[in-house]
Amino acid sequence: AEGLAVRADAGRGVGEVDLFADATVRLAQGDTLLVTAPDPRAGRAFILAVAGRVTPTTGRLRVAGQLRQIACRAGCNYCCAQEVSTIPIEAEFVAHYIRTNFSAEEVAALRARLAAYRPGAMCPLNQADSCTVYSARPTPCRAFHSYDVEPCKTISTDRQEPAPINPQRQAHTICHTMAFRDAVGQVGLPTDPVVLTDYLRERL
Repeated sequence: AEGLAVRADAGRGVGEVDLFADATVRLAQGDTLLVTAPDPRAGRAFILAVAGRVTPTTGRLRVAGQLRQIACRAGCNYCCAQEVSTIPIEAEFVAHYIRTNFSAEEVAALRARLAAYRPGAMCPLNQADSCTVYSARPTPCRAFHSYDVEPCKTISTDRQEPAPINPQRQAHTICHTMAFRDAVGQVGLPTDPVVLTDYLRERL
């Protein structure tokens, strides 16, 4: 197929806009889906759109000879060099988990790491390439993912590249975050975001 395009209604007064255009798709040997486009971003957009919609009954989708899968694995912690902001109730949940599950020595060591922490460095909650509060991690940490680890390696540098993500998963996260924040506000709890490391530094 050639000249593929996807358009969306951008609302009153704007009309339809191209999400991507002029993508060419062909199925090569080995069921490899080859996508080319004059603008590389158009090709990537098409790949992500297709990869997010293929069901197991459709068969094995291959992109450039490889299965299109989330690249995140245990021990991969490049994303943990990002500063995390969340609403206070989630930050307090992390603090409660620490108070409940950490020994006095572990809390003292964490306080020292929090005091020394500067943005861009590895998260103080990450030890031995593993998150020490993984089961209590806030939504921004749960939501982060990538189809390719290479852009993730640039997170802590001055040349950070955007990570290729699943658009459906991202949309789900946005909806969840907005609904949760609204529910928290309706019961009278604060919803202004806080920096997780700052919150823990003050509360532990």
